[in-house]
Amino acid sequence: MKKKANLFLYSGTFLLVIKTVFSASKIIPYSDFMDTILAAVGAFCMILSIIMQRYRLKVLLLYAMLIGITVYNALITRNNALAATVITCLAIRKTDFKTYIRYVFRMQSVLVICHTIIAIIGSMIGVFDITQNIGGITRYDFGTLHPNSFAALVFNLIIMGIWLNWHKIKTKHIIYMILGSGILYCFCKTRTNFIAMLVVIGCVYVCRVKHKFVRLIGKIATVIIPLLSVAMGTAIILYTTGNGIVLLLNKALNARIILGAYALAHEGFTLFGQNMTSLYTETTWDPIWKLNAFTFDCIYTYMLINQGIIWLILLTILFARLAKRKNPRDNVAIIAWALYGVTEVQGLNCFSCMPILLLTKLFGKGPEQNG
Repeated sequence: MKKKANLFLYSGTFLLVIKTVFSASKIIPYSDFMDTILAAVGAFCMILSIIMQRYRLKVLLLYAMLIGITVYNALITRNNALAATVITCLAIRKTDFKTYIRYVFRMQSVLVICHTIIAIIGSMIGVFDITQNIGGITRYDFGTLHPNSFAALVFNLIIMGIWLNWHKIKTKHIIYMILGSGILYCFCKTRTNFIAMLVVIGCVYVCRVKHKFVRLIGKIATVIIPLLSVAMGTAIILYTTGNGIVLLLNKALNARIILGAYALAHEGFTLFGQNMTSLYTETTWDPIWKLNAFTFDCIYTYMLINQGIIWLILLTILFARLAKRKNPRDNVAIIAWALYGVTEVQGLNCFSCMPILLLTKLFGKGPEQNG
């Protein structure tokens, strides 16, 4: 029975990782229908895996309730990332955690590398265009929908690589990561992503190489998510007042504050989530907001206005509990998730941003759950 459970678990994971990479691609024919099918079949495999793990009836009923709530959220918000993550966390509770992360890392690495090679070769023979002119600057997207999409995929691989190889990291590896991040920035011009990478690499260096500030990193991991949540929430509220600091922050974050303020003005905060399809599809230029299109690009404003405040509060509590376990590599991953969230919204998808999967360790029983 355990072998069958693992078969369905890893089959579901395979489909959801493919969904994550393919949905970021502009060179692979991909539709909303394909996305829905991959998500549904992947989640179904995960649920079969849960059932085969022979939990007691009351546990299965609790799981069903949690899955039902997140599926309801997905139907309201038209985004299934949170549901897929919750189902995955429940499915891997009894799994060797490190082995599972290694599987995701290897599979996603292969997909991203193959996709990138195909995109580059295609561009050389004139089949694909892997550059975009954004604000008068040529940026490489390497076959993804946006340069930020490619940088986000790489960021996630780096975080998983750091977590998996934590005890092997030495000064030379820090140098390699800095060089790699610099090269990525030269091509993609993802400034905020680059800064986040450097901060994370710096945290790894002081914890792993210098063996200093481990306690400080732990304290930062405990408070960083609520601090950023309050900061971003306050910023979008104050934006329309013309506050100088907020306007400066908006410029530094490439208009992410004005986007959040625009969403707040039109939809308001939500406790359990709301459908914002019209805002995503019907935003047109006007003399007040001067926006031609809308997206969030910040997980804190995204959760406050689109997904629901209750989920942000829950994640804040759970990440704080995880940080209090004083595991340095988990704490660095938490900081990575928090910084990633300032400029991206994929943090709710465990296959786009791995650290959210670490919350499974709070409830897990596998032999590597405390590793």
